[in-house]
Amino acid sequence: MHMLATGMSYKTSPVEIREKIAFGELETESAIKKLYSYDSIVELVMLSTCNRTEFYIITNDIDKAFDDLADFIKTEKNIDYDDIKSYFYTHHNKSAAEHLYNVSGGIDSVIIGEGEILSQVKSAFHTALYSETTGKIFNSLFKFAIETGKRVRTDTSIAQRPISAGSLAVKIVKDSFKDFQNKSVLVVGAGKINQIVSKNLKSAGVTKGIIINRTYEKAEKLADELNWEKETFDKLDELIPNYDIIIVGIGVKDYLITQDNFKNNKEKVVVIDLSVPRNVDSNIKKNKNVVFYDNELLEKVIEINKDERIRITEEAKTIINQEMSKFLNWYNAFEVSPIISSLSVFMEGIRKNELDRTVKKNSFNDEQLNALEVLTKSIVQKIMHYPVTNLKMTDNKEEQLKYAESVKYLFQLENEDEYDKYVKTENKDKKDEKQTCPFSLVTNIGIPQNIKSQIMSQKNVHTVIKSNFDKH
Repeated sequence: MHMLATGMSYKTSPVEIREKIAFGELETESAIKKLYSYDSIVELVMLSTCNRTEFYIITNDIDKAFDDLADFIKTEKNIDYDDIKSYFYTHHNKSAAEHLYNVSGGIDSVIIGEGEILSQVKSAFHTALYSETTGKIFNSLFKFAIETGKRVRTDTSIAQRPISAGSLAVKIVKDSFKDFQNKSVLVVGAGKINQIVSKNLKSAGVTKGIIINRTYEKAEKLADELNWEKETFDKLDELIPNYDIIIVGIGVKDYLITQDNFKNNKEKVVVIDLSVPRNVDSNIKKNKNVVFYDNELLEKVIEINKDERIRITEEAKTIINQEMSKFLNWYNAFEVSPIISSLSVFMEGIRKNELDRTVKKNSFNDEQLNALEVLTKSIVQKIMHYPVTNLKMTDNKEEQLKYAESVKYLFQLENEDEYDKYVKTENKDKKDEKQTCPFSLVTNIGIPQNIKSQIMSQKNVHTVIKSNFDKH
């Protein structure tokens, strides 16, 4: 199994490229099911926001997965992957997990510590869960990453700064109008980002607003919550001239607002397009009365002190690294856990068989039997410690699987009756051997003579063996 995180973000591509492969709220569920239908895709989560479109993939065949992703993009977006692959980044296995943790923790965002991204990751994961495109790996990874994102926001100062797209929109409005509280706002779209912006504007004192959305019920719900007006989507062109602030966040394929909407505009109007793909034609800024921002321009107006940015990031990184180790320990053992389990069963079977044989041929009291049980379990645990630890902790997945195959071969773990064959052979070879001491089968482990003597003398059996092996 291989884990991939691949896609593009504001770091690698301009908005005009990002919008080409962006998926809006209404198309995400259908799209994820289509990509998941390819044979190479074992698990899948898609994250598409205004600043990134990413595909989190579990696959058995990396090359085939990329071929299938290219075919999917060609089919869904009518874009040749070769024309845009220079904008893509790809993270593998541990790096893929780390990337998701950084995204969820808000340190891979345009605005460090923005709160929206965590809810967007949650939404992407829930869509994948609902679409049944996740399995054991991503169910664990995303739950771990989301919990880490919450902890970053709770335990660091990252959430104490008002640095989110919503608060930034308010700052732009404040900077554009001296008396912004008396201005009116038209909100086009009732999705998560527009809900946040609308509530921030309301909290800042903007009292006159109207919500329109393609689904009228969603516009009605948000408008009623804010005590603003609502209107049907077909009234957009009529409404535009009547408002000072226009917030757009829908992500349809075509421009909803163009220069024609501002032909006769004589008053200042602030237009903020948070959509990807963009829904406002940037040529509207040719009108001197229009103050226009889209996602790319928003990136340029974000001014966070570099030292503060580094401090916040490092603070969050400490928690992310701590929390990520929990998932990595689980993930590293995931594919080899059946082999580790088989090896454990195999070793335990031998231990029990040899112990039973010894007990049958000797007379031990309960205290001695308990000591022998502790001793033999300790020996097996110590023998298995390094093989198991190294199998779990190997970062290189290819090497890990090679080691796992070697263990399977050396101990013949694929053969279910191998233990029985081993035991029968051992019993046959040793049927005439007289067993007089519980240590006669393990004389090569170097147990001190004084401990043997104490066991055979039936004194302090459990305490002596446990204390001596605990020291090692």
